[in-house]
Amino acid sequence: MMTYSGLWQHQKSHAGERNYVCLECNKAFPTKNGLESHMIVHTKEKRFRCLECNKLFARKSALRVHVQQHAAKRDEAFARQRPFVCQECAKAFPSRSSLETHIRVHTQEKPFECTQCEKAFSQKKALVYHMKCHNVAIESS
Repeated sequence: MMTYSGLWQHQKSHAGERNYVCLECNKAFPTKNGLESHMIVHTKEKRFRCLECNKLFARKSALRVHVQQHAAKRDEAFARQRPFVCQECAKAFPSRSSLETHIRVHTQEKPFECTQCEKAFSQKKALVYHMKCHNVAIESS
């Protein structure tokens, strides 16, 4: 939501009034903030620091672009570590077998059946754990 003073400043920018003049190069600006932002050109001041690599930037917008590059690299690295992606929900996995196990969440397939009762499981490890209630041990691998 824009305040009255914010609206006034915005309207001033369209009115052609440029009362804030840079003493270094005589460039004029409609707002004090515009002039202050411009002064970075002359001072070379870098006030915005990347928290990931400590690189400094003169403008917040440049830092924002830089941070997005870090995020893109992280996403790329994640994709390399987990190249198998579920077509149903886009969850990624490090191996084809872990993806195949996950897909059973969507298909409701339960290929591991208990020989002692009528229960079935989507993962073998769940059956192995279940068999303990029957005091029956089965190989988990």
